[in-house]
Amino acid sequence: KQWYQRRVRGDPVYCRDCNIQCNASYLYEKFGEPVCDDCKAKDKEQFKLISRTDAKNEFILKDCDFDFREPPLRYISAPNPHRRTGSCMKLYLVGHVYQRACEVHGGDEGIDEAVTRRSENRERAAQRKMEKRMADLRRAARQRRPREAHVHVYGEERYDEEEDEYSHTCTECGHVETYEKM
Repeated sequence: KQWYQRRVRGDPVYCRDCNIQCNASYLYEKFGEPVCDDCKAKDKEQFKLISRTDAKNEFILKDCDFDFREPPLRYISAPNPHRRTGSCMKLYLVGHVYQRACEVHGGDEGIDEAVTRRSENRERAAQRKMEKRMADLRRAARQRRPREAHVHVYGEERYDEEEDEYSHTCTECGHVETYEKM
């Protein structure tokens, strides 16, 4: 918020590294960082840009952490290098994203815990998915397996004088077979 207040009042902004006036520097215009273009060119590692997707994955942040948490993170839009017809990438300063992650997770330890928790959850989900696939495969194999024919084991033979038929019953399944003797 300090950069915004200075800009509204029209006060000159000085580079935090070399202390020269940097009202028109790229980082100040786009991200509100009081750093001149010369210092930005000298220390490229410190002012790296990161895409929104990579920032969400690396720092375990959600969309609301970028857009709705005060103050919203500033970004620049760039064409998507992977798909020309896709939406533009949102690029953030890594330092700003890191600070936001520290706010959300409570410091470096919180970020490390969130990363560990996410990786454990992914491993559990992958394990459950694999177990479900195995159960489906077993179920499908069971259904495809040809059923073995039941071999009847008949008990003693009975004669029905009224019908003039013989019958016997399977001792295992209860099937009754009737027949005539010639």
